[in-house]
Amino acid sequence: MDKDKKTISLVINTDTRSGFMEEVSELSQSMQGGTKSIDFFIGGVYNKIKFFRDYNVEVTLYVDIHEPIPDVLHDEFKYMLENGMVENILLCKHTKHYGGNYYPKWLDLNILNAIVMSRSEYLVHCDWDTALFRRDSFDVVRYFITMIEGRKCDFISYPSIYSPDPVIDNDFEYWWASTRFFMCRRDAIDYTEIFKCLGSNEYLYGKYGEKNRKCPWLEHILGITSKNGVFYPPINNKEYLIFCWKRYMKGLFDRLNAFEYDQVKEYVAKCGGIQYPCDVRAI
Repeated sequence: MDKDKKTISLVINTDTRSGFMEEVSELSQSMQGGTKSIDFFIGGVYNKIKFFRDYNVEVTLYVDIHEPIPDVLHDEFKYMLENGMVENILLCKHTKHYGGNYYPKWLDLNILNAIVMSRSEYLVHCDWDTALFRRDSFDVVRYFITMIEGRKCDFISYPSIYSPDPVIDNDFEYWWASTRFFMCRRDAIDYTEIFKCLGSNEYLYGKYGEKNRKCPWLEHILGITSKNGVFYPPINNKEYLIFCWKRYMKGLFDRLNAFEYDQVKEYVAKCGGIQYPCDVRAI
């Protein structure tokens, strides 16, 4: 594989929800209930860039501004841009409106707007609280691209203990591309079509068929509208780890980013290992 030609667009959605400056963050069950930390803007971004080292990666960082951005982050963003670590940083004032009206899927729209910035052959999307680690010798990009091209699936998502599925649930007639982590060919996402599906359940289910369980948000729409479906690779802790946090303590990303891979793997095992949906508690 010619690594110079297999460019990856890495898109990371972040936000400054209340509590992102606190020392400890806990997972909740609400729509915006993931863990949050100022670390996710710095150590978390470097963590994702490092995961795709050795490849020509275009990085887009989307910031949904709820609370003011502290000066330390403005300085860090400037450093990332000036040193070529990140190509795009989008600072967007938080809003729940579109076209003058309340838009209940504002979070999905934020993610879609970040994705549309990508211009490379392959796209990777990560939520900001997703952690990515791999062994130096493991060519994770080749591994993922081989799955997409060889299996002829449109998306691969985060590793699942239920692989090739995300869950065991016969109520679903399709699988979804979790925004926690998915990778696809850039042309697998038709922005205009996805936007139509987000804006109208009647359009979505009228065109793509009724579903037993209706979950009309972005990651499900990507699965419903895909021609070749979504594949969840098996967990492969020997070579790489992808997970989010149930409980995050400030400083963890910096600490783990400095570890050798086997040290990270040992830490995750002590935390209880990767569990559905890829959450690891901090210890």
